[in-house]
Amino acid sequence: MGAFLPPTESEYKKDTPSIFPRPKKVLILDDSVEICALIQRVADLFYIELVICHTMKDAMRIIQECIECREQKNFDAMILDIRISNGSGIDLYKHVSHVLPKTQVVFLTGYQDEVYRQQIEKIGPARVFYKSQSMNKHFLSQLFLQFGAIERNE
Repeated sequence: MGAFLPPTESEYKKDTPSIFPRPKKVLILDDSVEICALIQRVADLFYIELVICHTMKDAMRIIQECIECREQKNFDAMILDIRISNGSGIDLYKHVSHVLPKTQVVFLTGYQDEVYRQQIEKIGPARVFYKSQSMNKHFLSQLFLQFGAIERNE
């Protein structure tokens, strides 16, 4: 017997009540394929819909499509790498924070530079998580807890 999974986003009907809460939709911008794969595995455990972008250009295109297509569900949160090879998560945050003000943002970085934290604080509310060798299910669960993508077990 196969595993029972909640309906996918396309299976939801707009006016039909469901016993399942709508999955959280999260955009991730990180140029590390390995980090994205790890986050995807943990997101799958919590039925979080991830949209993964490895370049700033892809992230901007997807966000623009989301803004233009209002009937589509906006992102509940974004996980942004502070420094990527072709841009910065901080720049993306500056660009979209006024357009998607309800979207929560978490930054991931391997750099423990206070300058980045100060730049982020000037833009608006966001959390910073530091990448480490110990990025595991517990670490990523804490990350998802930050924006309510999963419920805290008391």
